[in-house]
Amino acid sequence: MPGIPTRNSRLRTREDAAMWNDGMLKRHEEFARWLLEHADTDYDPPMPTFDSTSTPPALLAEQIKEYIGLKWHESVGEEKKGTGV
Repeated sequence: MPGIPTRNSRLRTREDAAMWNDGMLKRHEEFARWLLEHADTDYDPPMPTFDSTSTPPALLAEQIKEYIGLKWHESVGEEKKGTGV
């Protein structure tokens, strides 16, 4: 699974690194794998995922901002349709 070495490295260098033992990292890997495998199928609407493995933080933030803006505008449009405004 792409990103596991990066994710584990990031978790091990956090301020709370002492709590990220091998067992917790393994459980986190299993959850991350499950989440990525089910994000499109088990959530309504599908949950977006963003790969931060090699994406610079500023670009990742822009991608998330664009997604939120799109969903915000869709939501506002739906509210206007429902109220006749």
